[in-house]
Amino acid sequence: MNLKRLVLAAMVGLTAATAVAADPWTQVGSSADRRARATSSDHVAGETDVISSEGDAGGASASASSDACEPAWVPTFGPHPGVSGSLPGSNNALPSVNAIAMFDDGTGGGPATYAAGRFTSAGGVPANCIAKWDGTRWSALGSGLNEEVFALAVFDDGSGPALFAGGLFTSAGGSPALRLAKWDGSAWSDVGGGVAGGTDPVRVAALAVYDAGEGEELYVGGQFATAGGVASQGIARWNGRVWNSVGGGVGGGPTARVLALVTVDSEGVVPPGLYAGGAFANAGGEPASYIARWDGRTWTALGAGVDLTVNAITVFDDGFGDAIYAGGKFTTAGGIPASRVARWDGTSWAALGVGVNTEVFALAAADDDSGSALHVGGTFNTAGGAAAKYLARWDGSAWTSVGQGMDHWVRMLAVVDLGQGPRLVSGGYFGMAGGTLVRHVATWNGTAWQPFGTGLISGTVFCLESHVDRDATPVMYAGGFFGTSGDQQASNIAQWDGTLWSALGEGVGGSGVTSLVLALTHFDDGSGSDLYAGGWFTTAGAVQANNIARWDGQAWSALGGGLGSAGPFEGVFALATFESATGSQLVAGGNFTQRAGAPANFVATWDGSAWSSLGEGVGGDTPVVVAIEQFDDGVEAALYVAGSFTTAGGHATSNIARWNGTAWSALGSGVDGGVRDLIVFDDGSGPALFVGGSFVSAGGLATTGVARWDGSAWTAIGSGIPGNVWSFAIYDDGTGAAIFAGVAYPGELPPRSGIYKWDGTVWTPLSPNIAGSIHALLPFDDGLGAGPGLIVGGSFTTSPAGDSVLARWQGCPPELCPGDLDGNGSIDTADLAALLGAWSTPAADLDGDGVTGASDLAILLGGWGQCQ
Repeated sequence: MNLKRLVLAAMVGLTAATAVAADPWTQVGSSADRRARATSSDHVAGETDVISSEGDAGGASASASSDACEPAWVPTFGPHPGVSGSLPGSNNALPSVNAIAMFDDGTGGGPATYAAGRFTSAGGVPANCIAKWDGTRWSALGSGLNEEVFALAVFDDGSGPALFAGGLFTSAGGSPALRLAKWDGSAWSDVGGGVAGGTDPVRVAALAVYDAGEGEELYVGGQFATAGGVASQGIARWNGRVWNSVGGGVGGGPTARVLALVTVDSEGVVPPGLYAGGAFANAGGEPASYIARWDGRTWTALGAGVDLTVNAITVFDDGFGDAIYAGGKFTTAGGIPASRVARWDGTSWAALGVGVNTEVFALAAADDDSGSALHVGGTFNTAGGAAAKYLARWDGSAWTSVGQGMDHWVRMLAVVDLGQGPRLVSGGYFGMAGGTLVRHVATWNGTAWQPFGTGLISGTVFCLESHVDRDATPVMYAGGFFGTSGDQQASNIAQWDGTLWSALGEGVGGSGVTSLVLALTHFDDGSGSDLYAGGWFTTAGAVQANNIARWDGQAWSALGGGLGSAGPFEGVFALATFESATGSQLVAGGNFTQRAGAPANFVATWDGSAWSSLGEGVGGDTPVVVAIEQFDDGVEAALYVAGSFTTAGGHATSNIARWNGTAWSALGSGVDGGVRDLIVFDDGSGPALFVGGSFVSAGGLATTGVARWDGSAWTAIGSGIPGNVWSFAIYDDGTGAAIFAGVAYPGELPPRSGIYKWDGTVWTPLSPNIAGSIHALLPFDDGLGAGPGLIVGGSFTTSPAGDSVLARWQGCPPELCPGDLDGNGSIDTADLAALLGAWSTPAADLDGDGVTGASDLAILLGGWGQCQ
């Protein structure tokens, strides 16, 4: 074969294809560095890439994913702490932890902590109403329980120690179990037919193990009439084989019930026995006002008792010997004033100072390194007349708060050893404990609250940004509302290098309201490209910074006097770069009215040294700017500003307007609802500005949540998206560049939230999708070899891969071009020269026969011009 002639013929026939394939990323100056770094790792921050999908559907298949690859969620950032999720049919009620127990299931690792209550996931792992914490991670107990759990106890029924759970549920592990079930470490089982009868809600509310002289038995308290068919009003006992009543149970009406149980084993100030509290007027037929003692044979009242429901009982030595402490709704004990908590010393009742101001649900005696004290949890906000948010401490003589308390009710308190000695554990409806995100369960180390599991970001992510640092390392920044990233303290902003999180100095904070980071971008003021953060805050590091600050990689600095009035409710919601005829400017939008003390109507620019207004800015009843983007409509590059407003520069504009550097103009009749994000993209019909938000029409055209502006007219984008669009990104998942939209529609069942992809023809939800609000999307390549992934930030509790708050959707790499020997994405003369230079050697072997020859040349020529 005449190789030279073959090559020459091929060269003549393919003349049009010999040019190096054009870079499909056409750069135009703009701000949104977060937008599109899907296939290139060398873009400079401060640029927006307009990507065309034209030709992707043609004969070339360079961007088609391999048959062996499907885009998927990839575990990356870790789950959130604590528990979350509402039960079906529970009216979206808050999750809660109601019970804690230590149990060794015999699988190795020793005792673990078990939490139960009302939730559907723990640490991002599906777990129905009960979960196990082994000190590092959460795990489910089979398929769990189908309704709320109120009590846990460890009891040996003759077949070995097991964990018993009581509550409202009617099935455990998918099998019938009426309000009581047993977990042996591997499977659930019914306990003697459970409890039933009486007035709804039939439930088990308390469990305790007590030996009345004939061996230990499990005592079960709640609201029921029978246990395993045996008449047992409000309380029963299980010996592992049969049910027995407890001295006739409690009475006083059809809803008589036992809500709390505690065992006193030894003789002391108070006699031994099983102490029961709840809502009842008698026990064993004898008067007993809401609290009584069972000694194995008879019931005994505790003096005159209390005047309303008892929810909790514990034993505590306040320096005068063990005494019984009761908490609940009552306001008197033994006929004397006692506000919701009181002490019984075996003879008489006593108040604890002025008590607390509303209901008590939980009591526990714990030593928090400042001495032993009684800890009290509930719905109150004062203890001893002083502020105490849902949790307080009584040392025998005075009340004190426990740190900063919680942000919602405390339902249970217990003392467990998590490997660092006995610690107080609190569970309930709260999400925050002492300013730390813990999600419904937390431990107190004597000085601070700690979550069960940290997650890598624990809170909410509102914005994402990526950059190649000055040392050429790709990094991602996350901003939002959080206090930790990984095991680092990070106040509302953190940096991810692909493996580890790190803080940006002391972060931002100090606002009179909750401090947040809501916008991130990079901007070069002539001294280098640095990170700019906007939001609601008054400090950045140790610097006073009014809602906007600059991070140069080492330290924070303010931008003049910043943006916003002295009031706490003005801030920065959007940042972008505008490349105008006069140079680069940082543009900020929000709900602020001042710039460095001068008027600024919701949008302003920073040139590196001073703030300026954009004409008269925008206006309306409650105007706000939340999205900014640069777009060249074919006439000129202009700045597009969107949010919620009715005027721009004094002209009528409906939620979106155009600034050309000197004047404002409307985009037709605009859109009829708020706008959340803007992005420039060519989906095959020419470059256009894509607009997302909560509107249902654009320019008078019906379009749900998303629309396209081409510079002169509005068009709908398919049939729209069923929800509110909060964020956009351009990402190539292996099938060509496409727009991805993050959607939030909270409160809907089923939730209309997650991520949708526009391929130029139709919107398609990712499958599986995320159920939760999506606030930010960012293509990011961490340089670790997997290629660019789509990073998703929001307030979701778990992604399909188990991450929360931040997740990664990993696309497929484009198939390699056959014959692309230099790896530049195209087959051209350089590849041909390389192959000819390697003739008869293995260096350019494309067909795997061990030598470079004619068949390899045929493969190369067969792919000529098709890999672009």
